[in-house]
Amino acid sequence: MSKPSLPHTPIPRITPFPQNTRNHVLAKSRDYNTSLPQTLTVRPTSLPLPTKLPDPPHLPHSITDCRAKKGNEIESSHLRPNVRASERIHAWTTPFATTSRSNDAREYHPDIVQKSELAMITALADNTLSSYGAGILCFNQFCDRYHIPESKRMPAGERLISGFVGDALGKVSGSCVKNWLSGLRLWHDFHKAPWPC
Repeated sequence: MSKPSLPHTPIPRITPFPQNTRNHVLAKSRDYNTSLPQTLTVRPTSLPLPTKLPDPPHLPHSITDCRAKKGNEIESSHLRPNVRASERIHAWTTPFATTSRSNDAREYHPDIVQKSELAMITALADNTLSSYGAGILCFNQFCDRYHIPESKRMPAGERLISGFVGDALGKVSGSCVKNWLSGLRLWHDFHKAPWPC
């Protein structure tokens, strides 16, 4: 005894959602047909996207009134607010980091960007963040001494990083330098900058 055959219904193809989502959604909504299309376009089901999403809010950080010890100063910059060492990874930026964050805000909802940043920061203990923050401070002090522009600090080139390591040799322990490099690498990873070494 053979089974009855079911009528063949074509399975709709799913195409990836185009980059210019707002214009595509508006164009499709004008051409909407109530019959089942042969090609489905995956669309967001939440609120319609505005022309430009606002940049995601930065993770909270505390501005401190602490003055740096003599010889431990850093040049003043709006990219490096006076915050605790444990907050430098997310509070200190560069032109690259600012552009990267704005690009993320165009591609993803600001909440997604902020939650991904929060996940990276909360995965580490405060002591680790503080020692990594010390490395970022020392790296920026090194760059200030040699007048390295902000745009060259991230992504930092291999020559700049090895020069920073060479400058620290004999001044601090090898494990301290490793910690500083780990902090510098995390700073790059957090801001989606390529790491050369």
